[in-house]
Amino acid sequence: MKNQNGKASLGSVLRRLFVGMPVFWHHMIPMGVILVLAALIQLISSGAYTDIIAESYLRQTRENFVRSCDRFSNGIYDIYTVPPMVESTVDYNSMTMTVSGELPRTAISLALNGMQASFNDTFSLIGMPEDVECFLYYPEADALFTRQRVFARAEDCFDTYIRYDGMTPREVLDRLDNTGTSMELQGAMLDETTPCVTVLMNPSRSHSVLGLLYPYETLQQQFGMQSLPEDSFLQLVDPDGNVIFSHGKQTTGCYTMSVQIRGIRCSAVLGIPWRYFRQLAAPTRNFSIITLSLTLLVGLVLAIVFSNAGTRPLRRLLSSQVIFFPLPEW
Repeated sequence: MKNQNGKASLGSVLRRLFVGMPVFWHHMIPMGVILVLAALIQLISSGAYTDIIAESYLRQTRENFVRSCDRFSNGIYDIYTVPPMVESTVDYNSMTMTVSGELPRTAISLALNGMQASFNDTFSLIGMPEDVECFLYYPEADALFTRQRVFARAEDCFDTYIRYDGMTPREVLDRLDNTGTSMELQGAMLDETTPCVTVLMNPSRSHSVLGLLYPYETLQQQFGMQSLPEDSFLQLVDPDGNVIFSHGKQTTGCYTMSVQIRGIRCSAVLGIPWRYFRQLAAPTRNFSIITLSLTLLVGLVLAIVFSNAGTRPLRRLLSSQVIFFPLPEW
């Protein structure tokens, strides 16, 4: 009995409160509740729509990224057979005989010139981009050649043409000589102006070392960075966690994906900013906000009109319509 009295008293209080309100709020309160619910639904649906766009885009991006890593790895393995082909030439045999006989360095230079011509011909056949520099180093002769130059003394190359930060020419040569059959990446500078990433490998029977110098712009094209959002970043990271190559700035709020490049001691890390997906979903969200705003504006105008004019004009309008369209009799 007390509960019924309490409910009745609460209902009467709410009824008196509602009756005591201006007519304006009689129209605005229900409409406001409806609009709040609509805004909440729009917020939830906008977040879900953003997630759907992000999931679809990231799935396609990851597939493209994996293919880019495979192309990069396959391109390197296409080059893996070049040094043995060069070493099967007469010029290579001449160089080895020169080294064993301790002849003047000029004889080694002549042999290297012939090997360089064969080297460049082979790279042209496999379609190697011209902006990718290559060098082939022979520890026994302490000599190497690139696609552009011949160095009878290997140290001259690393003194004047290819630079490694924080490493002396002798340290570079010792590291190249100990590369073995594994592949690894190092940072370098070409002509002291072009930052590069060097892929080092030992593919031949003579313990020669092949180096491929990829300029930063070429790497960006290899991994398709030109088709990604502006704030995306790409990194090549060695097993120790050192960043060898970096394009773009790594920031918070990014979705990252990592792919191990086959045959190379390196991982490629790609980051896509999450705000990019919110920007893609913005037109749909803005349309919903504009619709809710117009609904609020129209509702506000109607509430003001009916609260000032009263409900009598509305009853007159309805009664006039009943005259022209009488209700059916049951």
